[in-house]
Amino acid sequence: MSKIAYVNDFYANIGTIRTGGIDFASVHAAHRRRPVRLRLRRQLLAFYNITLKLKSGDAKIQGKDTYDAGLYGALPQFKATSGLDWSLGGFLAGLTGR
Repeated sequence: MSKIAYVNDFYANIGTIRTGGIDFASVHAAHRRRPVRLRLRRQLLAFYNITLKLKSGDAKIQGKDTYDAGLYGALPQFKATSGLDWSLGGFLAGLTGR
C-alpha cells in the first residue's frame, strides 16, 4: 500500500483572476418558415490576469494568448464558433466549426 507524499495544486494559491473582453453572438434565419439557420459566436479577450499569493510576494501571470495559464485551456485573444442548422418537421441536423 502506498501513501501520497506530495500534492502540487497550482490553483490553491490563487488570490485573484481578473478578466475582460467582449462576447458577441447572433442567430440568423432568412424567414421564420425557412428550415436553415446560421449561428455566429465571437469572443475578444482583452485580458486574463492571475495573481498568486506566495510567501515571497504576489506573482502575476498574464493568461491572454497562452495555452496553459487558465482553468479552461487555451486563451487566445480572438476565437469564434459558427454553425449551420437545418430542420424538417421534428428532425434537426447541424454543423459546427471552431
